[in-house]
Amino acid sequence: MVPVLLRATNFLSHSDSVVDFSKFDIALVVGAKNGDKSQSNGAGKSSLFVDAITWCLFDKFRGSSTKNITADKIIKYGKDKASVEFIFSINDVLYRVYRERTLKSSNVMFQVKNNGEWKSVSNTLLNVNQTNKIICDFLRLDYSIFSNSIIFGQGFTTAFATATASERKEIISNLLMLNRYDLYEEKAKKYVNDLQNQVDVLKPLVQNIEQIQKEIENTKIEKERKQLELVDLRAEREKIDKKIKELVKQREKINSEALQRKNIIDSIKDIENQIEFLRKDIIDKESKKEKAREIIEIKKREYKDLNEAKQKIIIEDITQLENEEKKVSDEYNKLIESESSLKAVLNNDATKIKDLMAECDRIKQLKIGKCPVCYSNITDANKKDVIQILQNNIASIKSMYLKNKSQYEKIKSDRDNCKKVLDSIRDKIAINRQKDEERKRIEAQINIVKNEGYHQKNVIELLQKEINTQTEQIQQYENDLKLKQRQFESMKDIDYADKIQDIENKMSDSEFVLRSKDKQIEDLISIISALQKDMDNLNDALKKSIDAENKIKQLQNKIEMYKQLVLAFGKNGIRSFIFENCSIELEETINDLLFRMTNGEMKVDIITQKKNRDGSLSETFDIVISDKYHSDLFDMYSGGEQLRIAIALRIALSKLIAKRAGCQIKFIIFDEATSYLDEDGINKFVSCISAASNIFEKIIIITHQTELKDYFDSVIVVDKNDNGSFLK
Repeated sequence: MVPVLLRATNFLSHSDSVVDFSKFDIALVVGAKNGDKSQSNGAGKSSLFVDAITWCLFDKFRGSSTKNITADKIIKYGKDKASVEFIFSINDVLYRVYRERTLKSSNVMFQVKNNGEWKSVSNTLLNVNQTNKIICDFLRLDYSIFSNSIIFGQGFTTAFATATASERKEIISNLLMLNRYDLYEEKAKKYVNDLQNQVDVLKPLVQNIEQIQKEIENTKIEKERKQLELVDLRAEREKIDKKIKELVKQREKINSEALQRKNIIDSIKDIENQIEFLRKDIIDKESKKEKAREIIEIKKREYKDLNEAKQKIIIEDITQLENEEKKVSDEYNKLIESESSLKAVLNNDATKIKDLMAECDRIKQLKIGKCPVCYSNITDANKKDVIQILQNNIASIKSMYLKNKSQYEKIKSDRDNCKKVLDSIRDKIAINRQKDEERKRIEAQINIVKNEGYHQKNVIELLQKEINTQTEQIQQYENDLKLKQRQFESMKDIDYADKIQDIENKMSDSEFVLRSKDKQIEDLISIISALQKDMDNLNDALKKSIDAENKIKQLQNKIEMYKQLVLAFGKNGIRSFIFENCSIELEETINDLLFRMTNGEMKVDIITQKKNRDGSLSETFDIVISDKYHSDLFDMYSGGEQLRIAIALRIALSKLIAKRAGCQIKFIIFDEATSYLDEDGINKFVSCISAASNIFEKIIIITHQTELKDYFDSVIVVDKNDNGSFLK
């Protein structure tokens, strides 16, 4: 199993966190709070890389079980649904597990990628528990095996380094799940006690077997004598019953023939009715065909008329007309603007002329005063000169006024002509748009008429098929009718009532004799039944005694067997054998890892038994480390070397647990596996990870020691703020 992608949505503290495992082989995961990497704990590192994966695969995570995982423990506060998607590969095949939990329900999907599409691993619809089982069976892992083989948990190194030899053995035994044999041993002891109690209950049931067997034999002889009498009576009854059965068969045969004749008559009537109905239906369908043909002809004429109407509609180029309309409109607006400007000039000149003429008249009547031009005193001598100047100004303005008025009239005329042209173009556009709408309306009607014609043609074809089928049915019915009529002719003169009455008289006599024999048989059966009941009671008593004896023997054999199991499940039994074999395999794997870590300069020997002072052997778990200088016990080495050995041991255990489960594990998670490493410890830890990279395709290191980030290319930061956890 190699992880490919992990997505956690509203899971625990994560809103939407996505991990693409294809981007790294080894990743260091550190935490932060509001961007402060010194506050690493509680950021949501393990909840994403440990809890999200185990919950998605097994519906469990740290400190939980399936029964106590309530929605509020999974779903992010304020949300109504949490989900985790985990994609992984096995032998280059992609698999996907998607698990979600709402406030009211749970759902899980297990899929495989086939031809680019996700398809369910199972072909049947399964519930959550069934899908959970399929996932475990497919992976050959359960939550416990997965956690022990893939997750290098918090505190393992410290606990292993500070433990005694016997405590180390207990740690290894727990990881290998050998403590289950304690439960097996207790169960075997309980079975021994329970079986012994059953033996004590059965002992009083054993009785005198020979006396019971003699009473059974006497009862059996009497029963056999009565059974012989019963055999004779039954033989006589069998003859009578056989005769009645023959009469019944004769009656049934005659009734069958009578019923057959009645059925033939009914069939003839039914066939004649069917033929008549089909012929009327064919006539009705022919009428419908004719109506459909008439409709088709009408639609053809309508189609022709509409096409002719469409051809008559001639539409000018509306776009060209619109362009022309814009051009003329622009020219028209310019003329209006020029007209308005000239009109203002004319009005201004007319006002000036009027004012000058009024001034001229005023001066003519003025006897003394100031000149309006030069403001000198006016006398009779210079009055004429002033009036002449004013009249010259009036003449000049009038000349300009007449010139502008002529130009104004021309612009006004051009504007009116331009307006007529613009209105004409706009009328053409409106008319052509109406024509275009009319043509579209006609085209829509043409399509409707064509579809109606095609529909009627399909109706005719369908009706003709039905007519052909019904014609064939009529022919078949007519053949059946001829056959039924021939059958009726051969049976119409037979009197079945007389035959049946004669047979029933014979049956009545035989049934009277049969009832008499039945009474005699019934009495004998009662006697035999009473004898059988006595025998059954005696046999039950005999069987109970024999069964009690046999059961006691079987129980005693089982007691001996479970006593052997108590020994087998004990400390010196199976678990000792497994631990010894696993220790050998662990030693080989650890030394293989140490060879890679130390270039062959270090190896270990695992000692599982030690000699006591009295010469006896006792179990232990001592680790003897040998380097190029000397050999010594695990406890005598430095913390850095102990770390290296502990990690090598834990990796070897992961491989061993996965191998025992029958699965392939290609990744490992170090969840706070080291604490407060010094520089030497960090270097040795990094060398361990480097060696492990030859075994695992993906390695994830969860830590709060940010110093480690300088040793790894891929660093994932899980930051947490008031909105929850997210990846950086």
